[in-house]
Amino acid sequence: MIKSLEIPELLCIAFRGGAGTTPENSFSSIKNALRLGTRHIHLDAVEVDGELVLYSGEDLNECTDGCGAIRSQTFDYVRSLSLGGDEIIPTLTEALDLIARRAVVHLGVRDEATAVAALALLETFVRLNGWAYSDWVISSRCEASLRRIKRLCPKVRLAVDCCCDSRKTLALAMEFEAYAVYPHMHCLSDELMDVAQERQQKVYPRAVVQSSEVEQMRFLGVDGVMSYYPELVLT
Repeated sequence: MIKSLEIPELLCIAFRGGAGTTPENSFSSIKNALRLGTRHIHLDAVEVDGELVLYSGEDLNECTDGCGAIRSQTFDYVRSLSLGGDEIIPTLTEALDLIARRAVVHLGVRDEATAVAALALLETFVRLNGWAYSDWVISSRCEASLRRIKRLCPKVRLAVDCCCDSRKTLALAMEFEAYAVYPHMHCLSDELMDVAQERQQKVYPRAVVQSSEVEQMRFLGVDGVMSYYPELVLT
């Protein structure tokens, strides 16, 4: 792994909206990230009852006052739940309207149904709302989702949401000509860094939460970090 001898500029991506002090994937996290001047925001989407909503987990009791697998619920039930206080689960459309092209959206999708629905919404925003394909990066660790996105919309940038198997991650990144890889910071390996740099693919480790971790990632020469606390990177 090549270590940086200079202090490089790190791209700051607000992970799950930048949810260090606010509920993740929420209106308040997005507003806070924009207030801080973050130009890249990561969000998780899932298709529920024909609607795209922002949520990262599988079960509603992980982040809300509800219960049950989110994919098996109705949209009305999901919207009735609280992320904390008055925070409701946003739709992806609402989040994009709030962002209003002030930041690039790094959208994580977990399955093919969500990927197809997200692409349809992307196309609508490009066609009718003045967005560009360069305003998006869509990521997944699901091979079928990546394949479907690549086939349906080759113009959109793809990222591989990495597992801890560097070789599998690199194989997917090569197969789908990924723009970037998103390893968990604790799964960042020499092999992944060296091969990604050779291929000129961006490396954006995720789940960075401490200033010491930001400096560690900077020293290792990554291109940017996905942090719950974007202010740690921006300062």
